[in-house]
Amino acid sequence: MRVRPSVLYQYFSGYVDGMVFSPYKDRFGINSLKKYKYPEELTDQNAIFGAQCKAVAGTWTDASEGFQQDMATYEVAWNNTQHVGKLESRDVCDYALFMAACFAVADLTEFDLSTLTVDNFGGEAGDLLGTADPNVGNLIIAAGMPACGLDLSTLNNSIETV
Repeated sequence: MRVRPSVLYQYFSGYVDGMVFSPYKDRFGINSLKKYKYPEELTDQNAIFGAQCKAVAGTWTDASEGFQQDMATYEVAWNNTQHVGKLESRDVCDYALFMAACFAVADLTEFDLSTLTVDNFGGEAGDLLGTADPNVGNLIIAAGMPACGLDLSTLNNSIETV
């Protein structure tokens, strides 16, 4: 069912009256609204997934500015080649692509994502990327994601702040 919330709620974000409001920035007034429900008990898998997401998010926060700029370059290429014909409002952000790539590589290499940091992202045996340099180009290759028309060797800023 589609409804148009009042102007008061169209751009509101947060928790009010038992409902969670999630607007989509610059998305023509599109707003997601759902009843908030906290799980009665957290399973072991919930805890594992939460720890993995927290580690990947922390790694993104600690990543160098150059690395994040390279991910932004990949984001533009991804949205131009993988979202042809779709609304710009549905574009994928660089953070989401980073998250997807990290989970894809961890699945392939059986790396424990809950231990991920900038220091063990790549460059040595046992790191997420193994001995490959810790940069966006190598992350995209290791994750098996498309190059999207880019020369991935140019996305070579290290995740580590110099």
